Amino acid sequence: MCLRNTRLLSSLPSPLVSFASHQLMGRGRGGNVWVSPSGCLQFSLLLRVSLSQMPANKLVFVQYLFGIAVTEACR
Repeated sequence: MCLRNTRLLSSLPSPLVSFASHQLMGRGRGGNVWVSPSGCLQFSLLLRVSLSQMPANKLVFVQYLFGIAVTEACR
């Protein structure tokens, strides 16, 4: 990630959810990349959490809980 993007991310409020109608350069954990066509639900979640409040080995589950919450809200 370039320095400009790092500064932008650090200036954004948290939590923040960003939605997209399509995504051309998606990046995820572990260097995974993807392209999502129009019509798919795509979003990013910016969440700043202190590792003293939530250890890293539990933080990974936030993505699953958020996905379940979005699914339930859509139902």
